[in-house]
Amino acid sequence: MPRFPNVVIPRPIPGMATEFVIVMEKLDGTKLIDALKIEQAKMAAEQGKTLEEFEQEMMAKYLSGELYREAKKRYTPSALLINTYASLIRTINRLKNLYIYIYNHSIVPILKRSPIDYIEQRVFINPHEIIDLLNEVHAQEILLDGIFNGDPHPGNIFLLKNGKIGKKKCSQKENQFIIALFSFERFN
Repeated sequence: MPRFPNVVIPRPIPGMATEFVIVMEKLDGTKLIDALKIEQAKMAAEQGKTLEEFEQEMMAKYLSGELYREAKKRYTPSALLINTYASLIRTINRLKNLYIYIYNHSIVPILKRSPIDYIEQRVFINPHEIIDLLNEVHAQEILLDGIFNGDPHPGNIFLLKNGKIGKKKCSQKENQFIIALFSFERFN
């Protein structure tokens, strides 16, 4: 999407589409819901809990309103602060990888040492930014473009390895969706 450089929508593969099936390019990433589960598992492990225990505790706090009250009392970092921190960590890891590259290509061959593995770049999940971005994208699709994702759930949104958001495009045209809404209301 030109207005949203951090959102990737897979392109259809020419010659592979029919009126019933569309084949699109593969997005290299993880479903957003799965990426969030991985982050939750890390937070649970830091607290010495299983993912299930952590989820149950958070759900209980959410339902009681305690989670909201805690969030209001605590400082929650802004999207800018999280992005700044993520950029700093990426820069440090790049410098470490540069050192590893120099070591692996100079010391290792000369002294016959074992090479060091490179540090894998971590994609930081910034929930504030993801929610804001998805709201803007869906508003653009619905209010301005008239063609929008007809199935917008977390399983159709991906966190790509390059940090961008990928969206499966199950498009609906504005008038088709409105007809479907009226039909649904009429039969119920």
